Amino acid sequence: EYPIFAPIPKVSEIALINEPLLTGVTMMDVLAPMGKGQNMLIVGSDHQQLQGYTRSLLKTQLEAGTICVYASTSTLENRQSGVEYLSTAPCNDEVSHAAEAVVKAAEACALAEKCALQGKDALVVVDTVDSHKNLWDCTTRVLLEEFGTEAVVQGDINGAASSEMRAFFSTLVQRAGHFNSKKGGGSVSILLIATLPETDSEDTEFTIDDFSDANEKIRERIQLLSDKMIPLTASTLRKIQIPVPSVSEGKRRLALQHLEDLHSMTDGMIWLDEERHYDPPLDPQRSVTRIGIGADTKSRADAPALRKMEGLRLALSQAESMQGAEETPATM
Repeated sequence: EYPIFAPIPKVSEIALINEPLLTGVTMMDVLAPMGKGQNMLIVGSDHQQLQGYTRSLLKTQLEAGTICVYASTSTLENRQSGVEYLSTAPCNDEVSHAAEAVVKAAEACALAEKCALQGKDALVVVDTVDSHKNLWDCTTRVLLEEFGTEAVVQGDINGAASSEMRAFFSTLVQRAGHFNSKKGGGSVSILLIATLPETDSEDTEFTIDDFSDANEKIRERIQLLSDKMIPLTASTLRKIQIPVPSVSEGKRRLALQHLEDLHSMTDGMIWLDEERHYDPPLDPQRSVTRIGIGADTKSRADAPALRKMEGLRLALSQAESMQGAEETPATM
């Protein structure tokens, strides 16, 4: 028996992260390497695509002898042999569904921790961390309806990350760790899938009336564009950094804000961008791991064979910006 909602590991119980947990995708292992005992986000707009990359990770780690637990809120079409699945059946009640998903994620961590205390390496994939945010938002609405604004901190009302919400997410995120020899010597690694709402089409066109709720400065800029007969498309608005006035864009901005808050609690993030057409569509600027930073630690999450490719991030960034692409140097 092992408690589902166990406390996060203490500092005195963990050791340095010094062994990679390979995903099987070279670009991810170079730009955002994941170590055994680390917690990571994988972010994108296409949930099926995100599941596909996590399956690659599961396959790679199963072959390496890692214990894998997949906490899913939906039924996967292709279940892999050797993976233990914790599934949540579809539920019409949003609150009940979110609550059950939170329990399933905690149960998956409990199974992994029990293996780690026996000296084994375990990997937990949480199919979506979005359910945790849904549950938090639902409970916030209940508190507001029953007890008013005094029962809820201001951060939760305006969508910011309050200390209470950070503590709530930490009970899941920080259950990852590499236990020291006194605690068995095993590890729990956690990969959390986070899905972003898709953006509006670049060709979507808006009118001046769509900006009636915007501040005066934005309305003046919109009027200027309209006077010059420039179409108010989503593409144009993004280029001049004017918020796109649509429900989907509003949801996306809130989701991005939440991801920034969540990222600050994790060891790193793998970011897949829908506008990139290569495989994987990884954003080299947003994808990063924190393990190994600092001169006073010997922690490394990357594999020794991949360390010679450390210049890949800069090369990709330069290729995307196309700096100097049209110029040919006269001399070398």
